[in-house]
Amino acid sequence: MSNGVILANQVRYADTFAARFFGMMLKRQFPHEYDALLLTPCNSVHTFFMFYPLDLLFLDSEIKVLRIYENLAPCRSWATVRGAKHVLELAAGRVARSGVKVGDMLIFSERERRG
Repeated sequence: MSNGVILANQVRYADTFAARFFGMMLKRQFPHEYDALLLTPCNSVHTFFMFYPLDLLFLDSEIKVLRIYENLAPCRSWATVRGAKHVLELAAGRVARSGVKVGDMLIFSERERRG
């Protein structure tokens, strides 16, 4: 994040249709292999067929936070966020602990990109 806080150490990229489609569906808990899932390109999500809440950051093409949903419960659908190009899915509570807010710019290191 632009304020120096590390939001996630390991980010998995979901940049294919199948990876975006399945995302976190049918997983009993947030995966231990990574801290966040970046859906790209993406401007809307749902939490059908999920078993735990998520924090969501909707990001524009510059990786600026456009909208935040915290502790989003399973079995919900959400409208498209205008201008969003990516969605970062995090374990519930991560946004509150990080202090991220709308307008913040996120930075992804090359190590995270390969995640």
